[in-house]
Amino acid sequence: MRELLRRRNAFAVAGVATGLAAAAMAVASLSPVPPVAGDGVGPVLDAARTRGVLRVGVRAYPRPSPPGHPLPPEPDSFDADLATMLGERLGLRVELVGLAPDVRETALRDGRVDLLAAGASTEAPARAAVMRGGPVSRWEDLRGRVACVADGSPYAEVLSGRFGVSPRTYPSAVHAAYGFMAGECAALVEDGEVIERLLGQEAWRFYSPLAGTLPAASAVPLPLATGDAPSSRFVEATRRWWRASGGEAQARLRRTGGINFEVALLEDGNICH
Repeated sequence: MRELLRRRNAFAVAGVATGLAAAAMAVASLSPVPPVAGDGVGPVLDAARTRGVLRVGVRAYPRPSPPGHPLPPEPDSFDADLATMLGERLGLRVELVGLAPDVRETALRDGRVDLLAAGASTEAPARAAVMRGGPVSRWEDLRGRVACVADGSPYAEVLSGRFGVSPRTYPSAVHAAYGFMAGECAALVEDGEVIERLLGQEAWRFYSPLAGTLPAASAVPLPLATGDAPSSRFVEATRRWWRASGGEAQARLRRTGGINFEVALLEDGNICH
């Protein structure tokens, strides 16, 4: 009898172990696999490898600071995270090049950068903050009005096309929030997580969110210095892996926290330069 019980226990333990191994294999099979940059990715990325540096054009803006003490522009955190991830996948050092909107295409053509992360967007839905008790209580009420959005906003096109809104673009989400609080727009439209965090601040008690969300425009491939289909395929496959693996969500979280902190600085008398 004891021998029979021993055998049964052994089979039970073996069955559990086999089940756990199968579960682990199933999880591993579901985990996204990053694309591998083999030899000869494409002319643009091959040139970056030869150089040893991936040069990425990003958005950059000065953070809030006391009056009379402006800070130099710093890269947008989301752009920087995306560029850093691409460099890691290629095994290259990354050089972030802050570019204003009107010089980005020129920088690409002149070869100052290999690609543009400036304006890279997520697929996160937007929410809108409006004045509490004001004339705007629905998305439809924004028709013919102005909405504050950040440079590279994936919501500007949808706002304009669906609701007839005139987007007013600012260098950053912080500048857009500053403009909204100054009464320059009827609404602030941003990543829903950003709006939710901002509305939790004491200074935002006079504002409320519109019901519902707005979808982001479809993501477009990052512009490269030259027409280079192989390099573009690798970059876009890597972006999809970044999204599926949760890396993009972490970058969004860092961006949301940074915006919330920087907007809070405005309450302390700092200004957007």
